[in-house]
Amino acid sequence: MKPKTVPAVQRLLTPYGVTLQGNWSPVEAYSAYVGTHVVGQSLAPITNTGEATAYQKSFGPMTYTASNDLGGWFGTASDGQISILIGKTTPRLVVHELGHAFEKHIWAAYGGRYAGTNNPIQMLIDDGVYDRRGNLVTGHNNRNNDLPAPVNGYWSDDIPDQYHPRWLEDGDNTHEDWADIFMNWVYDSFYPNPAGEALNNWVTTNMAEWVR
Repeated sequence: MKPKTVPAVQRLLTPYGVTLQGNWSPVEAYSAYVGTHVVGQSLAPITNTGEATAYQKSFGPMTYTASNDLGGWFGTASDGQISILIGKTTPRLVVHELGHAFEKHIWAAYGGRYAGTNNPIQMLIDDGVYDRRGNLVTGHNNRNNDLPAPVNGYWSDDIPDQYHPRWLEDGDNTHEDWADIFMNWVYDSFYPNPAGEALNNWVTTNMAEWVR
């Protein structure tokens, strides 16, 4: 049964180290919990721990803020913080923003820098992701290799398959590329073709290096 109050949802989130802030409704708060839970489920096999422990190991303490104005965006993120626009909360949006928070947590842990293979952003820029045929899927500052869905590994080039696709403002940057990759990895929702397979395998292969 879904919790009927925000304090009840907060009790579900507390084991993950998450604090709710702002004017959450019970429905939207629960959507935030569902996104958190599925992230924990995906990370647990990587860390060999329970879901809540895996989440805390990957993100540290987190604050989720419900906001009335995010400058035109549905969500924003930084190390230890995501903000979601009231009325737009979905589990997949929460996971997209957690993708941003994940790489920002790594960035902060390494003294405010990206280096080598310790993070997905630098690996996307330096190495890119290639399918089993040797075709570039994404990376090298060339998101999706300028290919449309489903050839690029996604079911569509819009919500809910990509929350910040390349046709949106700043959508071609590596950070947005990673956040949508992370979201689809968590949900195991890439398109079933060589590009989708490559994106999924790339995250699975490297996640243990990124989670510290």
